[in-house]
Amino acid sequence: MNRFTAVCGISVLLGVVAAAAEEASNQPRLREIPLDQIWTFRMPGTKSVRDLEPKVELKELSVEAMVKSSIVHRIYHSLTRGKVAAPAFVIEGTGADALKNAESVFLGADPPEKLAANTDLTLVFYTVLGREVRINSIERDGDRITIKYHFNMRQANGMWADFALIPLGKLKPGMVDVDVVEQPIDGAEPSGLEDRVSSSFSFQVTE
Repeated sequence: MNRFTAVCGISVLLGVVAAAAEEASNQPRLREIPLDQIWTFRMPGTKSVRDLEPKVELKELSVEAMVKSSIVHRIYHSLTRGKVAAPAFVIEGTGADALKNAESVFLGADPPEKLAANTDLTLVFYTVLGREVRINSIERDGDRITIKYHFNMRQANGMWADFALIPLGKLKPGMVDVDVVEQPIDGAEPSGLEDRVSSSFSFQVTE
């Protein structure tokens, strides 16, 4: 093999590698947020949001005293009074800070429409009073986040409400779309109860 042929071969190889790298970089990077990393009131397979606030013995308390002593129960109480869920929303902070910021929104404050890129963010998904809801998965695909859930239709109890704090970390500047998608189980038809679950929305991350 002469030198010219070798150089041509190397150039072709480098071109193939570069093309493959470009194609890979253009592919959406799907990443799942494990359920055991999110905080909920009582969804299976998740962390208990009650662990984010001081322990209080609630068994002997009246409903009024329980609500007064616990952020989680103030949020839950607000959800049991709702008839139709608004869109999900994003707040600043993680853990206990996110819980406090979520409470402000649940109790009447407007959720922020713009959030800073250098700040840890938390996505809040919730359900108002109705059938039990369980999150199946949470996926990030570039600037799109998809929450997939199902109703536990075997549960006759209509006294269920819940919320989830989903850590997103720090996001790049730009618009982010959040899709909330029902996944009926066992081949069933859609429940028709979408108004009981916080809906899809978009938010902006700024520099």
